[in-house]
Parts: sequence; structure tokens; C-alpha cells
Amino acid sequence: MKHLDEMKNIRFIPLLLAVLFFASCEVEFSPNAEWKDVPVVYCVLDQEDDTTWVRVERCYLGEGNIFSYGNIRDSIVYPAGSLSVAILGYQGGALKDSIPFTETTVDRDAGDFASVGMPIFYSKTQNRLKQNYTY
Repeated sequence: MKHLDEMKNIRFIPLLLAVLFFASCEVEFSPNAEWKDVPVVYCVLDQEDDTTWVRVERCYLGEGNIFSYGNIRDSIVYPAGSLSVAILGYQGGALKDSIPFTETTVDRDAGDFASVGMPIFYSKTQNRLKQNYTY
């Protein structure tokens, strides 16, 4: 009797696989969505530093080798003068301070992040960053 039950189960396996194969859904999507301008901000706030530096780049995603995009200046660098950078200090939900930044460029001629004229922002922040503020 046990042998007959096993045979019945074996006969249903191909039927089950056929049903799953034809009933499965196919969803086509591209993991590379349409291009959208997404800024990425690099900054370290340190109350002991006299100057705070901020680097702003574009985030990118595309087809092919992503490392090649980093070599295309337009894919990561915003045009000079197109950004306004500031640190906003809040206390209790209210804006208490705004520290504007000045744009400059730096050259790095060696290493993985070598670049010519990389825009970077700076501001003198000594004694401006408060412990009880949220930035």
C-alpha cells in the first residue's frame, strides 16, 4: 500500500512542475532607472577644527562598467557655481544658525581619486558649531 502512495506522489511531481512553470509570472524591470540628479555630501563636523570642508558630488548609476563613470567629469561633478552650500543649525526645531560655505578647487594628481580642479567647499567654523544644536 505504501508503494502505491509513493507512485501517486511521483506522478504528481511533473504535473506540479508544469503548473509552476506556466503559472509563474515574469516581471521585467531595469535596475538602472532613469537618470535622476542625486547629490552625495561628504563632510565631517568637528568642533575643534577651525575650518570645515564639504565635498558634494553626484550619485550615478548606469549600464556597463560603473568605474568608467567616475572618469567622466560630468557624471560626478556639479558645474562650478551651480551649488549653494551651508550648514544649518537647529535648536528645538527652530533654525538658529546658518554657516555659508565658499567654493574652491583642489588638485589631486595621484591615487584612486586623482582629479584636476575638483570643487570643494569650506567655511571657517571655529567656535561656531554648538553642542546643543542639531546640524
